[in-house]
Amino acid sequence: MEFPAGRKDQLPVKAAQQQDVQAAIETVKTTKPDAGLRSLDHYKNKLPQWRYAARQKLIPLVRWETHYIAQMQNALRSPVLDSYFSITANLGTHTFFMIFLPVLFWCGYTNLGRGMVHILASGVFLSGFIKDMLCLPRPLSPPLSRISMSHSVSLEYGFPSTHSTNAVSVAVYAVYMLRSAGSEIDPTVKTTLEILSYCYATSIVLGRLYCGMHGFFDVVVGGLLGAALSVIQCVYGQVFDDFIFRSSVTAPLLIMLTILVLVRIHPEPADDCPCFDDSVAFAGVVFGVELGNWHYAQSGFAWNVPMPGTVPFNLDVIGWPGAAARIVFGVVVVFAWREVAKPALHKYLPPLFRVIESLGLSLPRKFFVQAS
Repeated sequence: MEFPAGRKDQLPVKAAQQQDVQAAIETVKTTKPDAGLRSLDHYKNKLPQWRYAARQKLIPLVRWETHYIAQMQNALRSPVLDSYFSITANLGTHTFFMIFLPVLFWCGYTNLGRGMVHILASGVFLSGFIKDMLCLPRPLSPPLSRISMSHSVSLEYGFPSTHSTNAVSVAVYAVYMLRSAGSEIDPTVKTTLEILSYCYATSIVLGRLYCGMHGFFDVVVGGLLGAALSVIQCVYGQVFDDFIFRSSVTAPLLIMLTILVLVRIHPEPADDCPCFDDSVAFAGVVFGVELGNWHYAQSGFAWNVPMPGTVPFNLDVIGWPGAAARIVFGVVVVFAWREVAKPALHKYLPPLFRVIESLGLSLPRKFFVQAS
């Protein structure tokens, strides 16, 4: 939300909000602006004309929403809700999914795990793609208060809400899988899980508004995007899995090549926004899932029921203590691997990247330092 000199009188807020708006203007002047809050000329110079034109058409909506979200926040705020929504927002983060998604595979729910990876990776990539393409800011703070446990929220654009995309996609797909299970699941358990799915999505979406992180437009479009991705997975997920598991290694390699192309055409933002980092991180997850599941399905260790590449798991055989031990051990391995892999890759990848650059195959990004 830009505030060019001489145009403060055009801000669409009531007189009672002028003091808050003035404070926001002074904050933008004296500190590094949040993503999307630089001057009009900054975005006009950095963005292609068609992206800048689209952004200019949507900016008034972000400005209009801010006042009403601030009123809602002021009317509802309490210490209990602050804690609840700031804590539950972590259920839509990468760290949560880094723990939650592997558990599905370890417990024999490979079909559910693959579906979740597909919709979440697609949601993170597409929402990040749109964010970097339009460079729309989050609702203005002040008058809103930003309630978050993350210190990097100011670096990311606001439209659409990735949290909302992920939450709605997970809820829709979970409900679909529950209803597809038929009589395999106890009706009471099924109903309880469905209610939890709805509550999860509702809590995350409302929390983004309450915490001042997104506007109505952000969460509505984000939710619709998540629902659409889940519908696509529900309709075509089995077709895609058959393509992967009934083909040679060419199939997962083709998927990986397609993802590399999508990463290459990811829009360059006007500000240093971490959306591209998130997209590349989840692209790596898809690489591992497609190639790893295909390879595991070819081994003699995997089950073919309910789908190829399923990790052997029978609760009646290993019992709850065995299942808990498997999950705890797996989570420890994941975190240990991350601690070892990150410094190792920081050491050994730059020389490889220099070779890639010498071949003219580097991926130029304005806010990244080239390895050379």
